[in-house]
Amino acid sequence: MSSKNWIGSASGNWSDGADWSGGAAPANGDTVTIDTAKPLTVTFAEGDDVSLDGLTVDADTLLIIGGALTDTGALSIENLVLTGGQLNVSGGVIDNLDQTGGVIDIAGQTQLELAPTKDATLGGAVTGAGLLVLDAGVTTVAKGATLSTAALALQNAGSQSTTTLALDEAVSYSGAFTLNAGTLVELNGGKFTLQHGATLAGGGISGSYAFITEGATSASTVTIGGAVVWDNAGVVTQSNGNVTIGGANARLPTELDNLKGATWNISDESGFDRGAAAGSFILNAGAFAKTSTSGTSVLSVNFRSTGTVSCAGGDLEFDGAHNSISGTYIGPGMIDYGPDGVTMLHDLAITQSACGTNYGIVDVTGLVTIADGSTIMNDAGAHWNFDGNFGLTLASGSTSPSMTSAGTIAKTAGVGTSVVEIDIDDMGTVSVATGTLDFTGASNSFDGLIKGAGVIEFGGGGSTLGMGASLTVAGLIVSGKATTLTIASDVSYAGHFRLASGATLDENAADLDLTGTGFLGAGILAGSQALQTAGTFTIDGLQIGGGGIVNGGALNQSGVSATLDGSAILVNGAKGIYDILDNTGVQLGQSGLGDISNSGLFEKTGGAGISVIAATIANDKGMVKVASGELDLQGALTGQGTADIGAASILEAGAAVASAETIEFHGVAGELILGDPKDFAADVSGFKTAGDKIKLLGSWTYQSFAESNGEGILTFANASAHETATLALVGSYALHDFTIVGNVVTYK
Repeated sequence: MSSKNWIGSASGNWSDGADWSGGAAPANGDTVTIDTAKPLTVTFAEGDDVSLDGLTVDADTLLIIGGALTDTGALSIENLVLTGGQLNVSGGVIDNLDQTGGVIDIAGQTQLELAPTKDATLGGAVTGAGLLVLDAGVTTVAKGATLSTAALALQNAGSQSTTTLALDEAVSYSGAFTLNAGTLVELNGGKFTLQHGATLAGGGISGSYAFITEGATSASTVTIGGAVVWDNAGVVTQSNGNVTIGGANARLPTELDNLKGATWNISDESGFDRGAAAGSFILNAGAFAKTSTSGTSVLSVNFRSTGTVSCAGGDLEFDGAHNSISGTYIGPGMIDYGPDGVTMLHDLAITQSACGTNYGIVDVTGLVTIADGSTIMNDAGAHWNFDGNFGLTLASGSTSPSMTSAGTIAKTAGVGTSVVEIDIDDMGTVSVATGTLDFTGASNSFDGLIKGAGVIEFGGGGSTLGMGASLTVAGLIVSGKATTLTIASDVSYAGHFRLASGATLDENAADLDLTGTGFLGAGILAGSQALQTAGTFTIDGLQIGGGGIVNGGALNQSGVSATLDGSAILVNGAKGIYDILDNTGVQLGQSGLGDISNSGLFEKTGGAGISVIAATIANDKGMVKVASGELDLQGALTGQGTADIGAASILEAGAAVASAETIEFHGVAGELILGDPKDFAADVSGFKTAGDKIKLLGSWTYQSFAESNGEGILTFANASAHETATLALVGSYALHDFTIVGNVVTYK
């Protein structure tokens, strides 16, 4: 073994012994140095096979066209041209490499570094059990080249220029790949597939083709730019920095696809940044997870998901400009929507206590189901929109997920109904631009503005209008047998109000003042306060309990009789009209209690049958009127008002009638029926039309007639009860004006 130096003054062949010190070409085990004053080329050819213990080529060029050159010692080559043959190395450094053929084989446990000061080309085979390191310059993998080393790493150890690996064709690499800061993979001619795994500790991937990871990959501050699509088919674990999606070219969007069956794990507070291209995005069809239990990971790039998104703890925040999510959420961490983005939720299952806060805009455009333990917070200034007839649905077996909102909950599209089945605690704004927004959660609270051209419905559970609540929405519905709307603060409503069958309106602490229109169906009025009505409403089966109802508008009753119960009072104010349009009436509930106070007009205008009013009527300067069929007053009629009997209509007073009341006949063939003649103390006016009748129920017979103070006084006797009754007819009468048969008086 000896040291050999090239002593030739010109380029030559490796096999020419005259050009070497010692007069012979290098032999096995020699250490070789080529370092001449004037750079030249030494050609290694077929038949020159040798195994060296060290090789140094300084400013000169080693050209290998054939044969096998092996170096087991230190290797340093400034310029290597490889067109054929094979170079076997045990590590070392090659500054500039131009390989158009041949093989470079790197021995195991060794590292070959390419550090070109000029561009380097890999155009043959680079193989072996060792590590190939690219450090500085541009190394191009030309067409026809193959890479099969055990490991490949790009680094930039102090170089001011970017270390670049440029691929002119598709490359599938089965070794361990490492990308560091200050480095770049440029995909110019085909996709780059990493079959084994990778460490992406910085640097970038750019170009126009796919970047594919199939094994276990770690990623930190890498940038994916150009028109690259990163397809992850394996498992990526991200930590120690944000991944950037999109390069400096605003016109070239970049895409990261986490494929079906693949996994992307964020193990700390790392997230994603977006480059200059606004259209860059992440597409998740696999499992995308924040596995750490603390901190916030922010995704500032557009995020689209049809797979699974999970957060073990802390916050995973989507803050891209345009996000689109379906699939599944898994908690128990927070999955948030950032202030700078719009997120569309399609068919999404929120499971396993997945919680979240919306700081921006969420548009629900599909079926979203939520399981127990999951909560949503809608921050002040944020918008949670139902963009169509979609809502928030309880997952099977769930009862208690909830949303707390200080922002805006809105139905922005769809003429149908959006149903929100989870509990809502709203301190912001509810807006219904179109259709119906129906809250059916077990416990809901609304303390802000409810507005819009649509309809808000409370269709299940219990809902409370609390302090600060105000209503300007076009329609409001309370529906469902298990539904209660509680009024906890005085509120006025000018829209269309509907209380449906079985639902309860509870005014235990405050008043609801209805000044618009609506329908009061077979629901229940409860609570100590009275419902105030000043508009026009239809009543059909209303159960009036609690504090009752105070009407200053028009209540039109038909269908099913209203019910008064407990201490409830139906107050028909001075401007109020209570109109019975058919043969329904007002009945008493189980308590047998309930009163009507009338200062306005209480009338029956429709139906040829009997309308029964079971409650006592305090007719305080009001009018009770029957214009069709029969109005049967089974309770006492008190006060200083008037009862009017229209043509061919019947008023039946089944109990006492106060002396300050006046019964007036108007029209032809009206009839007054007295169920308790002895306690009938009112005057009767207008009993002047042929066919008008007064009928006394029971065993009453005419006794006498007299005139007194401008009234005709008819006296009847009930012999069996030893009672008498008198009728005072206002006006001038004579006995011959009447036909009296038994207990019936008819004006002739």
